[in-house]
Amino acid sequence: MSKLKLFVCLLFSFVTCTLPGGEVGYTDVDKFNSKNNQSTSEELLPIEVFIHSAQGDYIGVGKTYHFEKEIKPFFPFTCYGQENGIDISLEDEEYYWNFEFTGPDDMPLNIGDYVGAERFGFQSIGKPGMDVSAASRGCNTISGAFRILDLDYDKNGAVNCLALDFLQYCGCGTNAPLTGSIRFNSNMPHSLNEEILSYFSVLDESLPIEISMYSTKGDFIGQGKSYFIENELKPICVLSNGLHFSIVNDDAYWSFQFLSSSDMPLEVGDYFDAERAAFKSEGHPGMAVSGNGRACNSILGSFKILDIVYDKNGAVNCLALDFLQYCGCETFPLTGSIRFNSKLSHSSNEEIINYFYE
Repeated sequence: MSKLKLFVCLLFSFVTCTLPGGEVGYTDVDKFNSKNNQSTSEELLPIEVFIHSAQGDYIGVGKTYHFEKEIKPFFPFTCYGQENGIDISLEDEEYYWNFEFTGPDDMPLNIGDYVGAERFGFQSIGKPGMDVSAASRGCNTISGAFRILDLDYDKNGAVNCLALDFLQYCGCGTNAPLTGSIRFNSNMPHSLNEEILSYFSVLDESLPIEISMYSTKGDFIGQGKSYFIENELKPICVLSNGLHFSIVNDDAYWSFQFLSSSDMPLEVGDYFDAERAAFKSEGHPGMAVSGNGRACNSILGSFKILDIVYDKNGAVNCLALDFLQYCGCETFPLTGSIRFNSKLSHSSNEEIINYFYE
């Protein structure tokens, strides 16, 4: 039987958290024992977890998981000044999982919906926090939601009953969700992946995206085929001078990155002589379009932004962009027309090539 560990606030080595009773703990696992985060009761209670990871999700790597254990009641934690956190750590036959959920600000968790959740420990004021990680895989940023259907405490204040469903996107600008249904000593039935997605869909911020691409025969990335992707995407995270997003369609994983030639954010205009984003020279814009595990060692290309709008949080919620990319020393272009929540019509392959070769 796999060894079960349940501890509180296992985060980064420089983070301190106040454990129940006012004790200050650090991330050294040895400093967390049952008297810190579990009830003094010796009773073990059942916990069952179902997890579904969509293709392209970083945490669950596109698999489904189910495990059952028995654990003691556990105390909510006080961390980052919040007395409103639930932290459950479990080990199944394959991975070590950690589940963290907190209410907004100092509000204690109760039965109800928590939408607009951000990465725990870094969430904005007024936002709930969450972080589901596995096998040392964690998200730099998180957007998601969770729902508490059942929650009860024993006479010592430890949680002895919990029913919680969650939806997590690792990063923004992604359409690969991780969903889960946690039942700790609760009679509430589990929610299926489809039920969780459907429930949170009315609260979702996803916006329509269409991408048309044409790969000339000999192009490494597109393999000489034409593509039309139609899906939904959350507002796109911005880098200091650009944007990056990924999308899964028909089991194919695509990644798109575009950078300006300076430290300024992207705006409407032309970006010529782009180089591979990660290794671009000073004064050059950057770009990188990759697909299904295929990427370029070097890139030469250009892109044009016809429309771009940033929301109040600084994320891109409208984008019209055309691109032309040569992979390495190839002379076979990949062209694309991206329309994210934009009413501008798509540009054809011929129009894109003619524009950049005028």
